[in-house]
Order: sequence, then structure tokens, then C-alpha cells
Amino acid sequence: MFDSDSLPWFSLGAGLVGCFVAEIVSPWQWLTALSITAIFAQQTLLVRFYRTNQSNPWYVPTYIIGAVIAFGMLLKAMTKLRGLSTTTWRGTTYRGNQLVAGEKRLVR
Repeated sequence: MFDSDSLPWFSLGAGLVGCFVAEIVSPWQWLTALSITAIFAQQTLLVRFYRTNQSNPWYVPTYIIGAVIAFGMLLKAMTKLRGLSTTTWRGTTYRGNQLVAGEKRLVR
């Protein structure tokens, strides 16, 4: 469900929450440490990639923002396809593949 770009960040968040909730040494600390290692590796790789493409490497920290936004757009599209939300296009409202009840098409 999660894409590989944002998974280390979600794991870091879960690990930090687990560390604060757990009172003793727990596997949450290992999760946090591994997540930090994965994030560091990801960020250093992105710095090298940006330099190869002659982009400004100071934009690397903003990569996760774009990944989260893209993931949100993917989830929104999936809810529309499953019929969990509606789409209105040119005055016609659809839910999944079907017209919403009470809507009429204007025929010209």
C-alpha cells in the first residue's frame, strides 16, 4: 500500500511513537534505528542523483513532500474508482462507472 519512497518515513514515525509509549528496551528502538539508517541512505542517494542531473541538492529534503502528495493523489484516484467518492464532470455526477441517482444528462 505504501510506496517505497515514503515507507522509511512512516516507519520512523511509528518507531518514534513506539519508543515513547514503551517503557523498556523494545523492538521499537530497532525499528527507529533502521528507519533512520534507511532515510540517511535514501537522502545520500538522492543528493548524488541530483548532482548527476545538475540540480540543486538542497532540494533533496523536499522530495518526501512530493512523495506524500503523490501518494495522496493515488489514494484519491483509487477511492473514485472504487465508487467511494463522486466525480462531477461537465455537470454530470458519477460514482464509479455509474451515474448518481437524480442526475440527468443534458442532450444537445
